[in-house]
Amino acid sequence: MDERTTENDVNALVLGGTGFVGRVITKYLANTPGVNVTVAARRKVLTDDTEFLQLDGTNTDLLTKSLSDMQVVVNCITGSGDVIRENASAVVEACRNNESRIKIIHMSSMAVYGNQQGHVNESTSVSDDGNWYGKAKIDAENTIGSYGESGGSSTILRIGCVYGPNSALWVDRVGLLLRGGRLGDLGTLGDGWSNLVHVDDIAKAVVLDLSDRSTGTRTYNMSAPDSPRWNDYFKDFSLAIGRTPIKYKTSYAMALESKVIAPPLKALERLASKGLFFPLKIQSMPPSLLRLWCQHIKLDSAKISADLGLEWTPYKDGLQNSIAHFKLTNDQ
Repeated sequence: MDERTTENDVNALVLGGTGFVGRVITKYLANTPGVNVTVAARRKVLTDDTEFLQLDGTNTDLLTKSLSDMQVVVNCITGSGDVIRENASAVVEACRNNESRIKIIHMSSMAVYGNQQGHVNESTSVSDDGNWYGKAKIDAENTIGSYGESGGSSTILRIGCVYGPNSALWVDRVGLLLRGGRLGDLGTLGDGWSNLVHVDDIAKAVVLDLSDRSTGTRTYNMSAPDSPRWNDYFKDFSLAIGRTPIKYKTSYAMALESKVIAPPLKALERLASKGLFFPLKIQSMPPSLLRLWCQHIKLDSAKISADLGLEWTPYKDGLQNSIAHFKLTNDQ
């Protein structure tokens, strides 16, 4: 038994615990009585007083050793399609290699529903008509599901668009695009549901689900019930940062952004991520974003509210703390 552990304690390993979602989950677990949390990631980083393991999440042998004293593994690893699939396989195999059945809490995505429209709940069939990311997430879910089918305990969270302080995609990118006048009221192109979920709510769900060791696989949608349509989110964001009047963006302007401007900006983003280009605040709007903003898909998250008693962060509160952090980090 781990020297940090008492008989009733829970040892939890957070894979990908240095990423945006993983960091918040780690913070919540560390503040939960009776939980000992260890962060694992490919790159070594400072994690204050949290135990840290430098670990490749696709390496079955290393995962097997790392999970020997764990009761729960929270899987937040993402990446290329191959990494997503290999990681899910390695996690399941490592859990099977340990004598005690380890609970898996796996971060998936609404992308598994593909291009479907309308209200979707957990019984809605997944669809591989989306992009490579959705297909990889479906394969990973099938792998995690096989663990539950063989007597293990696993939970899959199908997460919407994650916002909150430090959200690079749905706070920083949106804010910079609005501030630069490149985003605004999109008309019918922005009339889709945002399916926003505050990062704190994902962490709260993990904590609430921690003690459930029943066999099988439970799947939950995660989108705040009061999440607005994209146009409303853009409008509220614009008003909060003083970017008014809100610009109306024509379909021609958005096509120009996605088909002409986005490709070279995306190339610069990749160079910046590799340290080959000074990381300016460059934001691209690829065609996938435009498709998402007009997709009329609404995640039904009633099941996780009923099963776990999850209390959602109100949209107005989530927007407020997101904007406060955006201003803090970008008004310099």
